[in-house]
Amino acid sequence: MFSSKGTTSALWKSLAIEFHEQIIVAQARDTQKAVVKEFNVDKYPTLVVLPGGSAPGIVYSGAMERDPIYKFLSEYAPVGKAEEPPMKEPPVKQKQEPLGTYTAFSRL
Repeated sequence: MFSSKGTTSALWKSLAIEFHEQIIVAQARDTQKAVVKEFNVDKYPTLVVLPGGSAPGIVYSGAMERDPIYKFLSEYAPVGKAEEPPMKEPPVKQKQEPLGTYTAFSRL
């Protein structure tokens, strides 16, 4: 998201939380001239998705509202990421004897 505002909006923060570990969400300010020039941004706000690799950035052209942005970003979020069920208790770690320790045996 390219923005001319100094603070990150609540909308952008909520989207970052919703897409956590699926999409890296970032904000660049209009004062960051090199990045603004690299992506040819000439109006604010502007949302650009970088799909990765050598693919060019994809500029979002819809309304700057939660539902349309969410739908747009969902198209680029990984599909089929299964969530692990929460663990009821932490796993029990087996105690291991350090190397070089000997156990005494009795002779019969």
